[in-house]
Amino acid sequence: MGVYPIKRRIMPSATVPKNLLGLGVWSEKPNLLKGLTASTARMLAKKLKEALEFGREPVDNALSFANGVMDGFGVETITGPYVDSYYRNINAIYVNVGDPHETTILFDTMRHKFYAVAWGTWVEIVELSARRKMD
Repeated sequence: MGVYPIKRRIMPSATVPKNLLGLGVWSEKPNLLKGLTASTARMLAKKLKEALEFGREPVDNALSFANGVMDGFGVETITGPYVDSYYRNINAIYVNVGDPHETTILFDTMRHKFYAVAWGTWVEIVELSARRKMD
């Protein structure tokens, strides 16, 4: 199971409007973010796109918005190596949906990209990538 760009792998449906395609958001499976209506998914896609264009505070605001529309349990962080003076050692920020294997919105602070991925999967991919670099 890997992470694939939405623009290549996601199937447009009632819950995933076409304007999510090509926003720099990546997905591991086609049924991105269960339970969102098409209009809510469009609003979320717009917030994520704007956040990438305007910087760090909008990223935090977009994740808070995502938490609200996804009925999440808050916005949480994954720490690791030092990133920069703003994020410090926060490597990812994600909406907690209650299960590390459920698709959520995650922001990778090192790559400055949003992903639609289970945060547990993201951690596994990052760890595997780091091990490969050390070999």
